Amino acid sequence: MHILNSSLVRVLGFLAVVLSSTIHGQNIYVLEATVEQSSVEIASSNVTGRGVLLEDGATIATCAHVVERSKWVDISFGTRHERGYVVVISEEDDIAIIKIRSKGIPFRIDRSGVDRIKGEFVVAAGKDSCLSRPDMRIGAVMAYIEDGSSNMLVSSKTEYGFSGGPVMDQNGYLVGITKGFLSSNKLGSGTQVIPMWKILRVIHEARHGSTATFLRPVHVPTIETPKLPELDEWMGKYIDR
Repeated sequence: MHILNSSLVRVLGFLAVVLSSTIHGQNIYVLEATVEQSSVEIASSNVTGRGVLLEDGATIATCAHVVERSKWVDISFGTRHERGYVVVISEEDDIAIIKIRSKGIPFRIDRSGVDRIKGEFVVAAGKDSCLSRPDMRIGAVMAYIEDGSSNMLVSSKTEYGFSGGPVMDQNGYLVGITKGFLSSNKLGSGTQVIPMWKILRVIHEARHGSTATFLRPVHVPTIETPKLPELDEWMGKYIDR
């Protein structure tokens, strides 16, 4: 019996989803186009990862471990390259929020806060360095991790460089961002996903500077930063320094 290598498995999985696009609601190429226009590459001093455009198209969410407590990071999307300012870091949730001057096209996001159903289709996206196109890792919701984080576990197999990248449902809605791959877990191996409600909660807390509840209980970010409504004016003074 021949053992299929990982590359062949990925190709077969990709073809299966393309052929069954009517089942999953959208052709994989449509989801790929969404990733192209609404995700960014982030480089800090020692780490490269991904991020997702939200809200006004000038707000980026990623993982805190991608920015490494940096104040400034390099942002690339499309043909644009610029510096982004890290305005919020919530280390407890592994979430960072970045602001940039340019505006892109934000993801459509899942604001429901409702847990995804086991077996539901998802796709985690990174960047294929060889093809210069999105690397789409197809999978399904496996479970919610019972470690106090309420993060989601999906079967998509991600790797280095996917952190902070988008995880979408069959309709192209952003359901969360990739935190990392768990190779050994009582629930099985898979990609840990930070759900969208946690990202929205961190943004809400930064914006209002309070402990008001937003879908789920709020945890105060670990680094005090300017509130988001005041940030555009604030960045205008300091972004060139």
